[in-house]
Amino acid sequence: MTMACAALLLSSSMLASTAAPLPRFPIAPGVSMPALSEGRDHDSGAKGVAASLEFWLRRGGEGVDTAADYRNQPEVGRAVAAAQAAGASRRSIFVTSKILGFKPSSAVCTAEGALAAVKADLKALKLSDNRLDLVLQHFPCSTAQQNQGARAAPV
Repeated sequence: MTMACAALLLSSSMLASTAAPLPRFPIAPGVSMPALSEGRDHDSGAKGVAASLEFWLRRGGEGVDTAADYRNQPEVGRAVAAAQAAGASRRSIFVTSKILGFKPSSAVCTAEGALAAVKADLKALKLSDNRLDLVLQHFPCSTAQQNQGARAAPV
């Protein structure tokens, strides 16, 4: 089993009893991402999302995950702010977001639409540095040409 697969088998409750930090993987020069992130969709309710992420970050978790489809950006932003208030640096918290692109008419399937989606996420998250560490396309666009258009966004 690879390190990445092993890390994905961990849960936030297991992290609470783990003394060693989780591994990080380089994704760009000077940038590494944690092997495991915590995320909750809107079905957990606002309090559930915030409580889960705050617990995760207090126990040493470094990655948090949100998505336009989850509709939980304000709660994720508040959890990151709470961790910072408790002494964590924003640089130590890796924030991933995902933009939608699965509908043929999705505006996200253009460079302009992808950039607008990222800006909307940042506005809702209210992160202290107004920065996402990783943006993923949650679902592919309908055509290869649309996917290329979304990837061309200067994010």
